[in-house]
Amino acid sequence: MWVFFPFYFLVIISLNETRLPLGLEIPEKIGLIAYSNILFGKFTLWKPLFNSIITSGLATVGVIIIAVFCGYGISRLKSRITTTTQMSFFILRIVPPIVLTIPIYLLFINLKLWDTILGLVLVLIAINLPFAVLVMKAFYDSIPIAMEEAAWIDGASIPQTLIKIVAPLSVQGVIAVGLITFLQAYIEFLLPVVLAGKNTETLTLFIGQFQTLHETYIEEMAAASVIAIIPMVSLYIFAQKYMRRMLITGTH
Repeated sequence: MWVFFPFYFLVIISLNETRLPLGLEIPEKIGLIAYSNILFGKFTLWKPLFNSIITSGLATVGVIIIAVFCGYGISRLKSRITTTTQMSFFILRIVPPIVLTIPIYLLFINLKLWDTILGLVLVLIAINLPFAVLVMKAFYDSIPIAMEEAAWIDGASIPQTLIKIVAPLSVQGVIAVGLITFLQAYIEFLLPVVLAGKNTETLTLFIGQFQTLHETYIEEMAAASVIAIIPMVSLYIFAQKYMRRMLITGTH
């Protein structure tokens, strides 16, 4: 139960109306002023929340579409090209995103993609794709190729085999990859700081704005964090069994 303590403390802070330093005890005066400020005040979180869900959702769809086919090709087509491609994804996976922020920023300024939903989606796809491809390859490796060979003997093409045989068997992998991708895109902070403006402000940027040079609005920050956690917790509860399958597959 100790893992729930940070969430308990976050909720208690968001309900605190005394504006005094808070310890572990429940504050003497609690209320929903902080939630009212961020939901119905001058600066609300509705647009940042919408931007975060839209960009994360579109990025997840893009990553899944590419990873499903790319992972299958790397798993089944054994050649020097696929080996090099897999190694390239490994290398891209370990490159810190901060290394690429300035080049991406300059590129997006020239392409007029700065402060656009499309620009954020493309970057989120790029940084999450290596992990997704490698995970999907691991799932495909766990599926016996004899099933596909039997379908080829019966006259099925490779795309037909992928859609009718492999895809149903890898649904858990697709869901797990989609969940991880969405959560990673949803909580991304560094790249939106550089690439997002007023029109595409995400929830992570919105929460960060409550800390200023002169004061930290801790109650509003905690309230926004509580609301931001709700979609993540809901997704995890829905897909936790697929997450376990992904961990098990990765150990083989």
